[in-house]
Amino acid sequence: MGLKEISRDARFAAGLVARRPFQCLIQVTNLCNMRCSFCDFWPNGVAPREELTLADYRKLAAELARISCFLISVEGGEPFVRPDIIDIVRIFGERHIPVLYTNGWYIDDDAARGLFAAGVSNVGVSIDYPDAERHDRKRKREHEAERRHEKTVLAARHVSSGPN
Repeated sequence: MGLKEISRDARFAAGLVARRPFQCLIQVTNLCNMRCSFCDFWPNGVAPREELTLADYRKLAAELARISCFLISVEGGEPFVRPDIIDIVRIFGERHIPVLYTNGWYIDDDAARGLFAAGVSNVGVSIDYPDAERHDRKRKREHEAERRHEKTVLAARHVSSGPN
């Protein structure tokens, strides 16, 4: 852990001690590559032109930083349908502690490396059932559970080794 991360974590801890707000959930999109039976995001997706821009996220990150250092939960839909998701994480990683939640479909070496280099603290991958058959049925995508397992293991390698 470098000086930048130690300083950020100290600002976060100071905010907790001062009893300031400390967590913010940001849905960067409601678009998704899955068609899960339990989700109403994908049938109600908005056009990318209606989503916040990188400039909007820079402004939001700065406004939040005036309050405190936040744990920023970056979510969707599926955040990786945005081609600028690593940039969004980087914006929040400059002053806050970003975590990202994904269905895991788009995770590869470059994505995992990019996320951690951008400052993501943790990556959560959704797993709906312990068995692949029920999981794939709910996600409406064959072999999704198997792919998700492979992608989760891939992301975990980058957590334990840090950015390469």
